[in-house]
Amino acid sequence: MKSSFVIQVFLLLSAIIISIFTVYYYFYKDKNLNISKKPEQLIESKNNNGLINTNKSKTKKDSNILENVEYENYDNEGNRYKITAEKGEIKDANTNVIYMKNVIATIYLKNLEFLTITSLEAIFDNENFKTNFSKNIELKYLNHHLSGENLNFLFEQNLITMENQVVYKNLDTKLMADRIVIDLITKNSKIFMENDNNKIKIFNQN
Repeated sequence: MKSSFVIQVFLLLSAIIISIFTVYYYFYKDKNLNISKKPEQLIESKNNNGLINTNKSKTKKDSNILENVEYENYDNEGNRYKITAEKGEIKDANTNVIYMKNVIATIYLKNLEFLTITSLEAIFDNENFKTNFSKNIELKYLNHHLSGENLNFLFEQNLITMENQVVYKNLDTKLMADRIVIDLITKNSKIFMENDNNKIKIFNQN
């Protein structure tokens, strides 16, 4: 009787141990394996997503660099405007603005005359061709020469405005002012000083 009871107890304990081992092996171990794998998968997924997001953000934030940029357009009067630059930079794909370096612009007038503008930098709108020149600006037209710190060309209005340390030279005259406005249609110019108390300086170079 005792021996059969012992055998039954032994078999019962064995069954319990086998059940526990089986449950542990197939359930807890797999669960632990899954738990150990999930962080790696999540990390890898995050890394992949991070790279994608980073690339996308870089695409949005990084500039598009253009080499040897050239644009050309005609106005209603038959004048032609051509602008070239060694390098152009589009900082925002949703705008028409191009940031240019080492710029040469030429305005060909319908009477076959032309003027050139050179500068180290310019901000150019390729939709309306408005251009803001800056740094070491020089404008040359026949025997006329202008230099200054800022020059705005309004293509649709056929107007040029130059300001900040404006110096005008021709064969026999040198003039210093704060601002000059040139109408390309009438060829008329207006010269200003920002302070009414200051006078336009004119020098005879003969």
